[in-house]
Amino acid sequence: MSKKIIIISDFFKQDYISSNHPVGGAELNDDVLFSHLENLGLIKNRIHSNELADQEMINFIKTNIDCLFLISNFANMSPRVSTFLAMNCEYVIYEHDYKFHKYRNPINYRDFIVPRNEIVNFNFFKNAKKTICLSKLHFDIFKKNLGLENLYNTTCSLWSDEDLNFIESLATEDKRDVYAVVDSKNPIKRTPECVSFCEKNNLKFELISDPNYHSFLRKMASCKRLVALPGHPEPTPRVIVEAKMLGCEVYSNKTTVGVFYEDWFSLSGKELVTYLRNLKVSILKTITEICLE
Repeated sequence: MSKKIIIISDFFKQDYISSNHPVGGAELNDDVLFSHLENLGLIKNRIHSNELADQEMINFIKTNIDCLFLISNFANMSPRVSTFLAMNCEYVIYEHDYKFHKYRNPINYRDFIVPRNEIVNFNFFKNAKKTICLSKLHFDIFKKNLGLENLYNTTCSLWSDEDLNFIESLATEDKRDVYAVVDSKNPIKRTPECVSFCEKNNLKFELISDPNYHSFLRKMASCKRLVALPGHPEPTPRVIVEAKMLGCEVYSNKTTVGVFYEDWFSLSGKELVTYLRNLKVSILKTITEICLE
């Protein structure tokens, strides 16, 4: 009998939908994996990382100590809870940024190696059955900073079949000679810097946003190019990959964008959609095996 899995994360896709906010990229990615595992009958429960008070959460974990814990974003998790997991449980971390770093952002350090006194959660990552990274850049930054062997690189994020089909349907749309800039209040997305870049270079641009994911993709598909200047080493910036799938040109800082280091990033349009559809099957199979082995 397969070991049951309990998912722990700060947020889930439905949290954003319920509040009519654009769904975060991590949560869109996670939902593909979580739905796959649920369809296999492997998920026992999903729980927010701060859904319960510390002792209640620890008691919940104790009650399910024979399960595998699949942990996505855990910035809201209490150190008491993560310490208990590290000392007593079998768990896999599906990492989306750099939670080994006090500030979760190694961008200002040479080769992205942070000072030793800024490293946090070391034992949590060390004791994980596996920490799953999303690109070679992501993997290498973890390896250089933590020196751990329990790392795995998926090389990309995940999209549902429905979303890939929709993106493919937009890939041939006529495009206006305009730069798309994602209109976001998240400082990591650096919207003001992207706007400034366009203005300084006399580039015609358009701020795009929409709480509906497919409506957002349709807006981006109508633009010929995307400007994205992330404020941290982006493991797999979904909007950049989506732009490439939609046949848009991308202007970005290649040294801080993980997907630029991947061989498949030379593809674009429907060819890239097909590649990522096949890659998703392989990634889901491997992560399932990691969880069950």
